[in-house]
Amino acid sequence: MKNIFTLINLMVFVLSIAAQTSLQIDLRDAETGEPILFGTVVIYQDGALLTSGETDLEGIYSYHMINPGEYDIEAFYTGYKKIRVSKVLVEEGMSNQFVLSIPKKNWMKLAKFALTEVLRHVSSNNQEEEQYSSSPKTKNTTKLFPRKRKKGN
Repeated sequence: MKNIFTLINLMVFVLSIAAQTSLQIDLRDAETGEPILFGTVVIYQDGALLTSGETDLEGIYSYHMINPGEYDIEAFYTGYKKIRVSKVLVEEGMSNQFVLSIPKKNWMKLAKFALTEVLRHVSSNNQEEEQYSSSPKTKNTTKLFPRKRKKGN
């Protein structure tokens, strides 16, 4: 009798674990399909932050014991565009799996912007130098700070 009771409890426990609702995000590079390691995944419910974390060594982020419903999922990583997917449906009693592919940022556009800013900064510094050099000469500093002469000269 005791063995049957233990067996029933074990079966109920196994079934409850198997019926848990979970969400698994597989974060991938949009061009190559390679997993994105240590990418950030953020999950929102009704506009409020529910949880966030990083993907593992296989590019996967898992969240267990999640309530069924609609969620917004945001993912990003350095060098990639931030993406947000709205109304992701999580169904009850399932391991809900989603693959998110995120594209790389357009580095040429960013490099052009950065170069423009550097040139603008250099140009403004040159104008300041020209203004300084065209200003009237300052007093002779040798009179203000005369050199010490050695004795006997």
